[in-house]
Amino acid sequence: MQASIPPKPLIHIRGNRGRTIDFDFKMNLMSLLVPDDMSRRMDYIRCVAPGELAFRGGAKPDVLPEVGDRELEEWCRRFIEDPAPVKSFALGRVVANMDALSIEGQIRSLIASTQYKGQVNISSPVTHANVKVMSAEKPSKLYLGMKNLFSSKHKYEVVQSVWPFASARNGEDGRRCMVQSEEVWWREWRDSIKYAVAQKRQNGAYVTNADKLEALMEGKGKGVTSIDWGGSDFDEQGVNAENASQLNCLRAAILAAIGQTRSEPYNMHMTVAQCEDTTRSSKVDFLLEKLRRLPPVSWEASQLAVLVRVPSGQMKQWGLINLVSPSLVICGDLFGMERETALTVIPQRTWHFSDQLLVWQPVDTVSPEASHSDAELVENLIVASWNVLAEFHWPPSRTRYPLIVDNLVAGTALADIVVLQEVTDDFLPFLLEDGRIRKPYIQGLTDGAVAAKERELQRILSHLKSDYPANQWVIAGDFNITTSSYTVDNAVKKGAITAQTGNVLRNIETTLAEANLLDVWMVSRIEAGVSDNLKGDVGHIFEGEQGATFDPRENPHAAKMVGSGLNNRPQRYDRILVKSGGPFRISRFNMFGFITGKGETREGPLYASDHWGIRCLLHRFDSKNAAATSAQVVHVQPKKAPAGLSDVAVLRRSMENLNIFPTEQDEAIRKEALQLLQHTLLDSDQTTGDQTRGRPAFMLVPVGSYGLGTWSRTSDIDCLCIGSISPRVFFILARQRLRKSGNPGVRLLRKVKAKTGTMLEVEVLGVKCDLQYCQASSVVEQWPDMLKRPPSDPAFSLPMQTLLKLKPARDLFYLQRSVPDLAQFRMSFQAIKTWAKARGIYAAKFGYLGGIHLSVMLVRVCKMLLHDGGVVSTADIITAFFDHYSQLDWQRDMVFDPFFHKNLRYHRTPREAMCLLGWHSPTLNTAQTASVPATKIISAELCQATAQLSREGTSWQSLLSIPDSSHSENMTPGASNFLGSFRSFINLRVHYWGASLERGSRLVGWLESRCASLLVDVNKRVPELSARIWPARFVDSSNSEAKETQGDYQGSYLIGLEWMNSDEKPSKDNLEAAHSNLRAVLKQFEKLIMSDEKYFDPKTSWFSATVVKGSELNDLHLDDREWGVHVDGDDDSDTEDEEEDDDVGEEYQEWLADKVAKKGKSARQRSTTVRKPEGAGKFRAALDVLNRLRWDPNIDSNDFLIGYEDRFLGPQEKALSAWKSEQTHEEFIPQHRILWFKRRSDDVIVWHRSERIDLLFKKTL
Repeated sequence: MQASIPPKPLIHIRGNRGRTIDFDFKMNLMSLLVPDDMSRRMDYIRCVAPGELAFRGGAKPDVLPEVGDRELEEWCRRFIEDPAPVKSFALGRVVANMDALSIEGQIRSLIASTQYKGQVNISSPVTHANVKVMSAEKPSKLYLGMKNLFSSKHKYEVVQSVWPFASARNGEDGRRCMVQSEEVWWREWRDSIKYAVAQKRQNGAYVTNADKLEALMEGKGKGVTSIDWGGSDFDEQGVNAENASQLNCLRAAILAAIGQTRSEPYNMHMTVAQCEDTTRSSKVDFLLEKLRRLPPVSWEASQLAVLVRVPSGQMKQWGLINLVSPSLVICGDLFGMERETALTVIPQRTWHFSDQLLVWQPVDTVSPEASHSDAELVENLIVASWNVLAEFHWPPSRTRYPLIVDNLVAGTALADIVVLQEVTDDFLPFLLEDGRIRKPYIQGLTDGAVAAKERELQRILSHLKSDYPANQWVIAGDFNITTSSYTVDNAVKKGAITAQTGNVLRNIETTLAEANLLDVWMVSRIEAGVSDNLKGDVGHIFEGEQGATFDPRENPHAAKMVGSGLNNRPQRYDRILVKSGGPFRISRFNMFGFITGKGETREGPLYASDHWGIRCLLHRFDSKNAAATSAQVVHVQPKKAPAGLSDVAVLRRSMENLNIFPTEQDEAIRKEALQLLQHTLLDSDQTTGDQTRGRPAFMLVPVGSYGLGTWSRTSDIDCLCIGSISPRVFFILARQRLRKSGNPGVRLLRKVKAKTGTMLEVEVLGVKCDLQYCQASSVVEQWPDMLKRPPSDPAFSLPMQTLLKLKPARDLFYLQRSVPDLAQFRMSFQAIKTWAKARGIYAAKFGYLGGIHLSVMLVRVCKMLLHDGGVVSTADIITAFFDHYSQLDWQRDMVFDPFFHKNLRYHRTPREAMCLLGWHSPTLNTAQTASVPATKIISAELCQATAQLSREGTSWQSLLSIPDSSHSENMTPGASNFLGSFRSFINLRVHYWGASLERGSRLVGWLESRCASLLVDVNKRVPELSARIWPARFVDSSNSEAKETQGDYQGSYLIGLEWMNSDEKPSKDNLEAAHSNLRAVLKQFEKLIMSDEKYFDPKTSWFSATVVKGSELNDLHLDDREWGVHVDGDDDSDTEDEEEDDDVGEEYQEWLADKVAKKGKSARQRSTTVRKPEGAGKFRAALDVLNRLRWDPNIDSNDFLIGYEDRFLGPQEKALSAWKSEQTHEEFIPQHRILWFKRRSDDVIVWHRSERIDLLFKKTL
């Protein structure tokens, strides 16, 4: 019965000026809920839904208990059976889908048109909204009050009678009103409302149908344009004298009550600004100018709030004093006797003025679901942030203002959202007056935007977590958080901050990571390899300085701001943070603000600000296109370093004691050596500009450890020279220029011919340089922009030998752009390299780890840790490195960079004991020479290091095996431990007494290159034994010096032997079989070394491979002899190169003449060009076709067959997927026997050797 009675919605309109009430009337809207046709009624009864917060029979709102299908009957039954003495069951009547805000906006505009200046209060109360059923026997008030102190009332507020005004909310499709819409109702009643205002209707009287009939029949309310509201109660300053007098009396009464008397007059005011400098100065003038810009704001207070301090220390509202109708309203439940917390936030309506309708309208609050369904999804979002450097003095300098605007409208800074910091009142009008700013950017100066500034980081995160937990957050601005580790560490040392403060500063990054906020600079650098425009020498940066937006070294404004001291280091103050897991993914990042102008003085260029601006592109993520590589990725888990290893400064000092880090003198010498080598090769000192025109273009690029910055004092410099001439001509030309340089610091040591090509070993100013050459004219012409292109770009459709030579340069360029913190990476790399050297597993030619292997392993650890966890210390990276790779399954898992290989197509072969994939093709696995025994040794060493890190008291000195003063200079702790760990050894002894150092070096190099294969043979033939070689030569301490002076050299490589299962003693038969097989392997190895006449000469050398006991070894130490320090020409085999050098002038002139002839020929034949037949043109080698079919992502390799010449059966065909390119594979077929390539789907031959058909590369010819 009660549910069939509708509620009574009202509109209460009241206007007052101070204590004077000008009008006060109501309107009844209940008729809009009940139609004349009862069959059209839409009212219904609903019970609380599962998970909905409500009073469910307790004293507090809760989501439990829940009931079954018969909800209403079940709740009634529970209420009746509830034994509580004080209980209530409530039926709530609710009005739904009525747009009261639009009606309120129309009423406010109507009243404003009457020139009313008072305060208008419009409310929408609903009467008859609740029906309560209390306990059967109503207790007395005394009993109820005592009961509330010790127990609580059981409330049942679970049922609502819903009376819809319409079937849907205003603005939604298919909306049908019960009686009439808000617009129709307003047209019928607006004149009546205006007439009631003009009549100054009082005491809450109702505006009835009779008023509406009078307005319709007699036109009352239509002619009202202005109303005489009587005299004003305000003086010239806008102060109500009566109210001010009452407030002064109230203030005096309060002072008297607390025992204070103040006779001086009191001027009521509100503090808006303060200045410490009371004298007339630039600060005061700056403040006064800011205050002059404030618009006049005035209002009349109608209430006073009384606050009290509760025991928790918070100020809470105690009561309200109504100044209009003098009354006091005390807030109930102040101390939380009935509810735990009181509401402290009162929601207020937000209004805006419509320029089209010329009325005030409420801001429409659309639900997120509706906004997402109606709005068009944005695919890309660009966010930019820039600190433009405010100048807090008066008058301000406006020199930089045009420069700031020019940088903002530049192509590198245009964005969808721009966040500017330190925008002064003087600069803001200048900025907004520029049409180039107003056109792309809408105004964002709202009360909410201004009030939201200067929030603390934790408050921002708390606000976002509580109010927007399901949304994706983007936080951009100047965080002003010091990132340079040099600045923080030195501040702690000098006492500027405490160590605890330093830890708090570092923990801020952890807080951001825990909130799932990703740094766009970090993520875009890791995933896309984006340059951060870091200027200066990257070799002198410290941790946390890469990607700096505030750089005193390069920006004079920044240098002026900080001066000298701890703060003159680059800092990454400005950031853009994006919450992970949302619809947008971080795609690209760039900096801007580098456009300069002419300064007022001659001190140099004028920069727009002391900060660089930052910008990022957010792209909508499509889960359908996600790569399937994630299934192959072995994730790196974070691992905290032990307390004894947390101080990175101790690590740095330990490695400095080992002379690992190069000094400034070492860096200067290598820079000078590179410049001298480049000038010598290019012959730039002896040619003028006219002479160099038409000559071949060369480019010298340092690669390897020197290019990456991981080199040590003993490292060589790997150089790649890229040019347009053939390798043969280049090396002849290079040898001639190096010999004829005339500089005593330049020496050509030797020429090395390997499978990968020819290499020159050069010594420049005492620094060894390995020089290789790559013939690629297109790369030279487009350098270095060509390296920024993706690997699938057609520009890299080059021969395999060219790609193989370019691979180090391409890998280096990518790492320099993608490693998140190069300083941190270099420190970690040097520490792990020092550990690997000390443990005897850093020697790639013996099948162990090398520089490229450590780079592949460490880069993915740094990227994955920093991508997922924000900022990680160097010690944590090293600890996580050992922990991760000690648990890796080397037989099954592949190690690769998942941010580069997003769609990995590499198929691992069973012969690959270790799979460390590099970056660019053609050869991906950098550990192809690794053997199963070497992999087991590396894995065992990693496990041992992890166990050592887990023990208490571990230090950097013990982990890196740093020798103490008791150890000899010629014997490391690792080598001594190796000699004492095995009872038997294989002694690979070499004896050389020849005069040519070149031949001695070749013999030693040949022996070293075959040691890895010996370990493989031992593992195959004698699997019961575990063999480990130490990657260095041992010599006898007693007679090594004497024999060296006589030109006689004897050295040994030792391989330690132990049983694979050391717990079980082998039987006699197994022991004899193992010895027999081992002797056979060693005899075969001896024959292999001594039978190669190219390296071994029985007249000057001898070699033996024997098994010896550890006790039979004499007093040994590591050999420090330098092989290979010899001048080019020591070897007799270079005579043919000498003859080529004599003819180099003729060769070079022929190349130039041929180039000129081709140009002339092309000019003559330009008008008579004949179209070549399909497939004609440059004929590619079979290896180029094979690589194209295998690695081109647009070609299905399974659709091709290879035709080859079988020595017994003649021409045969084989599937491309089954073709083996490894020379050691049993099914390997030489490439010169390939006859054709055929497509299965249409039987078309795309490449034929004898007929010279090449359809595959015809588009690139």
